[in-house]
Amino acid sequence: MLFTATFSEFYEQFKTSLSDGTFAKLTFAKTITPEVNFTCGDITDPKLFDQPFDVITLIETLEHIPPEFIPQFVKGLHQHLKNDGYLLLTVPSINHKPVEKHYQHFDHTLIGKNLKPYFEITEHFYINKNCFWNKWLKKMIKNDFFVLNHQTTLNWLYRLYSKNWLSACPRTGKRVCVFAKKQALS
Repeated sequence: MLFTATFSEFYEQFKTSLSDGTFAKLTFAKTITPEVNFTCGDITDPKLFDQPFDVITLIETLEHIPPEFIPQFVKGLHQHLKNDGYLLLTVPSINHKPVEKHYQHFDHTLIGKNLKPYFEITEHFYINKNCFWNKWLKKMIKNDFFVLNHQTTLNWLYRLYSKNWLSACPRTGKRVCVFAKKQALS
C-alpha cells in the first residue's frame, strides 16, 4: 500500500487502482490513500474493471497463489491490460526457503514459465543482496532496543545500501524483479 500511496502522490495524472481479495485490507488502504480507486474482487473476472490498464504491478504477491491457480490468475492479469501493456512483479528468490503463507519462491526462469503464453519477460534482475552487511543494516534501522529515525543518517544508510547491497546476482538475490510485456494470443 505504501507503494500505491507514493505512486499516486507523484503521478497524479495516472489513474491508480488497487485490487485485493480482502475487504479488510482495502478498507485500511482507503483511509491512508483516499485518492486511489480500490476494488475488491477476483482478477479472473473479466468485468472486474471498466477499462484495461497500461501497467499492472504485483509486489510480493505471486508466491501467495497456489501453483495450480497461477495459470488462471496470470490469464486474469492479461485480460485487464491494454494490448501494449506491461506487468511489473517482484517475488522472493529461490535462494530462500518458502515461509508460512508462501507456496513457492522463484527464479526468473520459473517466473517466465508461469507467465507464458500471456507475457514475455523483457527484463529481469535480482535485488536485496543476502549478505552479512545487509542483515547488519536492517538490525541497525529497526531492532528490539531502538528505531533509527534520524533522517540524515537514514539517507546516508540508504545511499550505502543502494550502492552496495541493493543490486544482486541470481546466487545472492533475495528477490527477483521482472518486467513482462503482454503477448497477443492467437
